[in-house]
Amino acid sequence: MPGNYNFRWKYLTRSLQASWGKISRSHVDRIVDLVTRYLNFTFKSVLSVVTFRDKPWKNLKIALDKKVDDSHEDLDKLLQDEHGHPITYNHYYTDKIQKARQGKMPTSSP
Repeated sequence: MPGNYNFRWKYLTRSLQASWGKISRSHVDRIVDLVTRYLNFTFKSVLSVVTFRDKPWKNLKIALDKKVDDSHEDLDKLLQDEHGHPITYNHYYTDKIQKARQGKMPTSSP
């Protein structure tokens, strides 16, 4: 897809992006903690006998840990994209740039 790299936009957004990784990782960790505590509480409330509770909890914890790892991988991909070069993909803008590159822009007459 054709786009246009904008140097000014890079410098404007770079300072805003600096804390996104820390904020987003903190958010994911807080959500994981809340979900884990809720599920642990629910298992303890519903299954009062420890022997009945342990095996399902271990299976659920394994699945939850896998999803947490997947979410961290997805977050890393998003953050990697954010640290890349900002490219404009607005289709109106892109069409104008393509026409200008091909010399098809209409000239305005006074």
